[in-house]
Amino acid sequence: MHTQSTLESGQLFRYWKERNGYRVVHGAHSFYVDDHGYSGIHSVDFNSFFRMDDDYGAIVAAITKDDVMRRAVAAYPGLRLIRQDPWECTVSFLCSSATNIPRIQRDLNNIARVFGHENNGVHYFPKIGEIDDVEKLKQCGTGYRAKFIHAVNGIVTRRFFLQLKKMDYETAHDALMELPGIGPKIADCILLFSCDQMSAFPIDTWMEKVLVDNYGRRKRTYTHLSSFARDYFGDYAGYAQQFLYHWKRNL
Repeated sequence: MHTQSTLESGQLFRYWKERNGYRVVHGAHSFYVDDHGYSGIHSVDFNSFFRMDDDYGAIVAAITKDDVMRRAVAAYPGLRLIRQDPWECTVSFLCSSATNIPRIQRDLNNIARVFGHENNGVHYFPKIGEIDDVEKLKQCGTGYRAKFIHAVNGIVTRRFFLQLKKMDYETAHDALMELPGIGPKIADCILLFSCDQMSAFPIDTWMEKVLVDNYGRRKRTYTHLSSFARDYFGDYAGYAQQFLYHWKRNL
């Protein structure tokens, strides 16, 4: 695994540089990780979190269908998807609407500080149901997003997220979009980064440009672009998206 590209590729937000690696705080875990190993997290959790159970070589081979993908994969060998806690992932991408990564990180850290649990100076993310004060949530810097986060906090359950993992992609995507504030892109992010829906292909302005410029796609609807990408790259389209996104953003 290449730690920097994996953590800095826009799929996870509560981390910071520490020594020669990174401190990650996510769910019930706080741990240090670099390219040589990790500390502070059980090995099974580490393997699950960084998807070490994926057949990485086979996935990369399956998605490397053209010169564009070859360049993206060559630029960031070892980039992996992360298997996140679905609740924290949902709030993270609700915070991501029309903003930038530093602000998302700030807002999530504020939410953890205000609503979460502190242990040895580390603020862990609040559980479902604990983000229960919309005014305090606004003070965390979330702006108009506060009403959506607060509403979703009162709707979802652990069972809901477990069910998403068992649904087919279309059904799970539709179920998420019934929640306040969740559109097609946020739904795809949640499915890809926390629900093992590996064919999900989130599309933002970066990915739209990649598909239009390199794959002859006209700028049409989200559904049109996403369907093309999922059909073209197949069962592991989400991995292709992450390589292309990180590559394009850093050109």
